[in-house]
Amino acid sequence: MTNQQMSILAIPVAALTQCPDSTVQGLMDIVNAGYDKQVVKYNIVQTPRIHELGTFFSDLGLDIDGCIMYLMVEDVAAVSPEIDAEKFSTVGQYKLYEIPTPLPLTFTQTNVKSTLAYRPLPQEKYPNSYEMTGFTSSGKGCGLQTFNNTLGHFRQRCTGCEKLVIKVIVEHELVTYYERKMGFVELSRTLQKKSELQSSGFEDSFMVTQDFHVASMEKVL
Repeated sequence: MTNQQMSILAIPVAALTQCPDSTVQGLMDIVNAGYDKQVVKYNIVQTPRIHELGTFFSDLGLDIDGCIMYLMVEDVAAVSPEIDAEKFSTVGQYKLYEIPTPLPLTFTQTNVKSTLAYRPLPQEKYPNSYEMTGFTSSGKGCGLQTFNNTLGHFRQRCTGCEKLVIKVIVEHELVTYYERKMGFVELSRTLQKKSELQSSGFEDSFMVTQDFHVASMEKVL
């Protein structure tokens, strides 16, 4: 199935939190599968991105107000028969369906080709900024297409956002991707020691095999 036949869903996280556990479980499996590619390839991080169903939103930083998630899917009807196929807007070459209220949504790894979420950051430290999180892609170019084609929709919803912020593990070879493909700029790079994970703010369950570097990046909108 080609990208032209795919669609994008825009779901406020406030609605997702009220969906059945099966909906969140499906998303958790998809996001973890996306991050597992780096786990296997680089053998640095030893724990899944989302530890368990009950920590889905907190592990992604989506346990605050004002968050939104986008998903690219092959078949909207397979997500829910309650989604009206005739009620969509257009972003680029894709149909975009907004799902503002909780529904029993079905998300599978064969149907969902990318995920992308945004969370507002503390104003006192990052004024007018959102962090991009939960960014995965299982179809060639689908993640980048989702980002490029929904950025305008995101900015219309979150009019106060002037910057996007991300933090990536340098050893995962993501800095160049975000710079060249998505227009981010690296601001700083710090060494994270394996022995100082918890004192640096990582969860107790987070485990790595070695020290690594974290790059802070931003994109001015």
